[in-house]
Amino acid sequence: MSRWVMWTVGTIVVCMAVAALGSVLLSRSACRAATKDGTIRDFRQFTGDELERDVRNRVPLGSSRGFVESFLTTEGMRFSYDPSLNAILASAPCLKGSGIVVKSLGLTFRFDKDSKVTSIDSISPEVSPGFGTTPASTSSR
Repeated sequence: MSRWVMWTVGTIVVCMAVAALGSVLLSRSACRAATKDGTIRDFRQFTGDELERDVRNRVPLGSSRGFVESFLTTEGMRFSYDPSLNAILASAPCLKGSGIVVKSLGLTFRFDKDSKVTSIDSISPEVSPGFGTTPASTSSR
């Protein structure tokens, strides 16, 4: 084999290794930003569907607002109450498959006048840091 071929192959291997390392570091940085440096749990072990199914099984319709807030706090999800909608808006960042583009699950817990859950809506956006949100799918119960 000529020297030129060996240098070309060596250069290509080094470039691929640098690209792989860069991809890993960028995906870690994106998830770290999405979880606010670990103050919010990352949900890498779940797909959006798995997490949504788990939440729906553990938070039945008719649950109180206090129960929902306690559940979300215990699970480490970011959430806020919107009085104009009478709803809790929650998000779970860094789902399974997240990389440079962070996959997350958004949940909306809607309440009746007695502060009991009447529905749980979900949206699975993909968020690319600095580029906004693109809805991928929605569902409701």
